[in-house]
Amino acid sequence: MSTPRILLSQATMNNWGVKQIDVRTAFLNRFFEDEVYIEKPKGVESEKEVFKLKRALYELRSSLKCWNNRFSGFILKQGLQRSQYDYCLYFSEDVYILLFVDDTLLTGNLIKVNNLISQLQDEFKVKDLGSAKCFLGI
Repeated sequence: MSTPRILLSQATMNNWGVKQIDVRTAFLNRFFEDEVYIEKPKGVESEKEVFKLKRALYELRSSLKCWNNRFSGFILKQGLQRSQYDYCLYFSEDVYILLFVDDTLLTGNLIKVNNLISQLQDEFKVKDLGSAKCFLGI
């Protein structure tokens, strides 16, 4: 919880706005790197007892890692760096982005922040929530 607070304090000290986005169906944006199988779900009529998953699903341990790898790879290609202290924080000289599962805060140079949001919308199903009002209860 210290990283969001530090990000917000940096935005305040630099007089930057804070924007918020939500990545819809975040886990469905990534294919598994390894083979993952699940038992036949209740209500599914099939002779098969197990199914091979093609995409990550919510509530699977490996899904979060798959999503984070996918997001991180995209953000790093945009020229941002990943913090060595908090892997959910990415930054460049004048843009900061904080990812918490599928909710994201962005702050910094407004033109560059809006450009990054556009790039994220082109890559993922992203809903721009505008100026941040509430993030993780803060």
